[in-house]
Amino acid sequence: MFPVVAQWNSFTLHSYGFFVAAAFLVGILWAMRRARQVGLPAFPFLEMGVYGGVACIVGARLLYVLTDWPHFSKVPGEIFRLWDGGLTLYGGVITALLFILFFIRGLHLPLWKSLDIYAPSLPLGLAIGRLGCFFNGCCYGLRSDTLGLSYPSAHQPPVFLQQVREGLIPMDSPRTLPVLPTQLFSAAADLGILLVLLWLEQKPRFPGFIFWTFILLYALVRGVIEFFRYHEPREMIPAFSPLSLPQVISIAFILSSAVMLLMLKPKTHGGSL
Repeated sequence: MFPVVAQWNSFTLHSYGFFVAAAFLVGILWAMRRARQVGLPAFPFLEMGVYGGVACIVGARLLYVLTDWPHFSKVPGEIFRLWDGGLTLYGGVITALLFILFFIRGLHLPLWKSLDIYAPSLPLGLAIGRLGCFFNGCCYGLRSDTLGLSYPSAHQPPVFLQQVREGLIPMDSPRTLPVLPTQLFSAAADLGILLVLLWLEQKPRFPGFIFWTFILLYALVRGVIEFFRYHEPREMIPAFSPLSLPQVISIAFILSSAVMLLMLKPKTHGGSL
């Protein structure tokens, strides 16, 4: 509930950018350490994380902008205001995955083994990033007087602006109406996925199993939590009502991960990675 971490003269450190940067840093460093533990060079995993992170941010922002193009077409300068929030994660997942697939192939690293090494870093990074959403006041949930939390109006977080726009509170209101902290639900679920992946790593498995299990679990959890999130009308797809765009993408990811797990599973009894 603190969109701004600190401010020095004209420089402002936004909580959203701080936590997103921390998520990438922690995820990359852990992946590098895991690579060394299995005898792979760590530097390619640094490159993979940095360049893949850039691709993720670009793709996430692009999908967010496209879903609200009528607004951004009128104020194109806001397209680059990442510190205000506004990343559609699935757009970043798709672009980052496509980049990493080409990157790993170019370095002649074992594809699925490399992705398995990175897999636990992903839910850890997502959990940290969701804290940025929480403090920024975006990606919030539906109105709830029982389990909801109120945001202070200072810095006018997205939840405050939405409630003012819809006439739920006046512009001079000191706080918002309580909403479900779905960002914290997501962070807790991501940590739960992390624990499951670390447990599965101790079991016999085939290359690619950990990565695609992460995709499957994340898509399932994301699809459920979406029912409790507040959505702008632009995020809803009439043809798939009452599903949101992230839920439609979640279904596609669930099916894709299930297919990949079946395709990668050895015909005989699987061995370890």
